[in-house]
Amino acid sequence: MRLSHYVVTRRALPRVANDNRRPRAVPAWPWAVAIVAAPTLTAALILTQLI
Repeated sequence: MRLSHYVVTRRALPRVANDNRRPRAVPAWPWAVAIVAAPTLTAALILTQLI
């Protein structure tokens, strides 16, 4: 019985210390924060101009 028969995904290859490439999975939270913050900031700017 071989363990490789049951292993579906392979381990990521080791990267050298000076490898500055971005990881494959880019986090989505900065985009989500920007999408939520844009209307809020716009509304705040409109309200400050009205006051």
